[in-house]
Amino acid sequence: MSNDGRRARLGRARMLATGLLAVAGVVFLATLLVPEAGVWVKLLRSVAEASLVGGLADWSAVSAVFRRPLGLPIPHIAIVPANKERIGEGLARFLDRHFLSRDVLVPELRSLRLTARAADWLADRRNALVVATEITRALPVLLNAVDDRQIKVFLARTFGAQLREARLASLAGQFMQLLIMARYHERVLDRGLDYA
Repeated sequence: MSNDGRRARLGRARMLATGLLAVAGVVFLATLLVPEAGVWVKLLRSVAEASLVGGLADWSAVSAVFRRPLGLPIPHIAIVPANKERIGEGLARFLDRHFLSRDVLVPELRSLRLTARAADWLADRRNALVVATEITRALPVLLNAVDDRQIKVFLARTFGAQLREARLASLAGQFMQLLIMARYHERVLDRGLDYA
C-alpha cells in the first residue's frame, strides 16, 4: 500500500475515533439534561461517561508517547522522540541477542533445507537449463573483466594444493566406470574424437 493510501486510512480511523468520542460526549450531556432520570437513562449515562473518560485517557496516553498533546510542556511526555536513539539501540541489542544469535539461526536455517530445495529445483531440466544459460551468458563477461594473471593466481591459490594431493588416476577410473555403467562411454569417445 502506498503512503497516500496509508495516510487516507489513518485519516478515516482518526475521524471515526473522534466521531465516536463526540457521540459519547453528546450522549453524556443529553442524559444530564433529562429530569428524573430512570434506571435506563442512568445506565446509558454511565456507559457514555466511561466511554468518554476511556477515550480521552487513551488519546492523551498515546499522544503523550509520541508528542506533546496540545503543545503542553508536561514532563515525561513525548517519550519516543526524546529517547529514539536509546530505544533503537535497545531494540538492536535485543534482536542481536535473541533473534540473530548462532543458537537461534543455525537450527532455523537447517530446518529450511535450502540445499535440498535447491537440488530438487535444479533436478527439473527446465530450471537447470535456465541456470546453465545464465551462467554461460555471464561467464565471458566475468572472464573478460578479470586479468588472466589474477585468474591464474586465484586458481593456484584455491585449487593448487587440492590438485597436487588429489588421486586423479583413481578419480578418472571411477568416472570411466560411471560412464560405462550409464552406457555413455561411446558418446563421450565419439565427442572426444570429433573434438580432436
